[in-house]
Amino acid sequence: MGVLFFPYRCIYAADVMKITIVPSFFDVNLNPGETWKSFVRVVNPNQFNVSASVSVVGMDPGKEGADIFTPIDKKNTELLSSTLSEWVDVVEVASPILRGRSTDIPFSIKVPQDAPPGGHYAALLISVVPSENISSGQIAVRNSITSLMFVRVAGHVYEEAVVSEFSSSKKMYTNTDVEFALSLRNTGNVHIAPKGFIAIYDILGREKKTIPVVEGNDTDTYIFPRTDKRFVKTWNWREGIHVGLYRAVAYVSLGGVEKKTITKSIYIWVIPVKEALGILFIMIFGIFCMAIMARWYVQRLLSREAALFGGAKGDRGNIKDQNALDLREHS
Repeated sequence: MGVLFFPYRCIYAADVMKITIVPSFFDVNLNPGETWKSFVRVVNPNQFNVSASVSVVGMDPGKEGADIFTPIDKKNTELLSSTLSEWVDVVEVASPILRGRSTDIPFSIKVPQDAPPGGHYAALLISVVPSENISSGQIAVRNSITSLMFVRVAGHVYEEAVVSEFSSSKKMYTNTDVEFALSLRNTGNVHIAPKGFIAIYDILGREKKTIPVVEGNDTDTYIFPRTDKRFVKTWNWREGIHVGLYRAVAYVSLGGVEKKTITKSIYIWVIPVKEALGILFIMIFGIFCMAIMARWYVQRLLSREAALFGGAKGDRGNIKDQNALDLREHS
C-alpha cells in the first residue's frame, strides 16, 4: 500500500471566515478487500467557534468546476462496488471547533473484493458555519472545502497516454514569442502525474533551450482516465542570437509505476526581421564591393597586357628598319 499526502487547503469568505484542512489530497494504493483508515484535520484560525459537517461526494474527472462533484445515490446499487464514494465511511463532527483550535475527522475506505482495478475518485466535502454570533457588520456565510481522495485498486492497471496535440501558433516567427501547445490524453484506467519539458534544437542538432512544461506535485498536473489536459508554454527566442530552422521536441514522462516516456516533435522557423535586414544589407554591400574590386582587377590586367604587347610591337618595327638599312649599305 502506498499513500501520498498533499499538505493543506484554505478557504476565505470575504475576509470573515478562514478554514484550513490537512491534508487536502490523498493518493492511495489499495488491494481488493483491503480497509484503510485515516483522518482529515480541520483548523479554525478564526476568533469565533465554527460548526462543521462532513459528507462524501463522488468525483467525475471528466467535468470541470463544481460539476466535478456528485452526491451519492444510495438507490443505485449497481455503483456500490465500483464507486469510491460508496466505499468511504466517515465520522460526523460532534461538537463545534473552538476558535484557534482544530479537530480530526476520522474516515475509512473499505475496498470491495470485486472492485474493478484502476483509478477511483471521491472527495470529503466539509462545510463550516459560525456556531455563534459574530461581530456586527459581518455576514455568517456557510462555506465548503474538499479533501480529494484518489485510490488506485491493484489488478490489471495500465498507464497509457498519447500526445493528442503538439503545435506552435505559427510556422514562422519574426518578432513574437514562440507559443507551444501540448495536449495529453490519458488512455489508461488510472490517473497519471506526468512530467515533461520541451527541448529546442538548431539545424545542427545542438540544444538551444529547455522549457519545463509539467512540473510540481499539485493535483492540477494530474490527468484522469479518458480526459485531456492542455499546457501552453512560450519561448522568448530573442534572448540570444537565434535564426533559421529549429526542431522542438516534447518529452513527457508518465510517472507512476512503469515510468513510460513519450515524445513528439515539430519544426519552426525563426527569422528576426531587423537582424535579417541587417544581414541582407551586409550581403548586398559585400557583393557590390567584390564587383568593384573584380572590375578594377580586370582593368588592371588589361592595361598591363596592352602595355606589354604594345612595347613588343615597337621593338619588332625597329629591328625591321635596321635590317633594311644594312641591306642597302651592302649593295
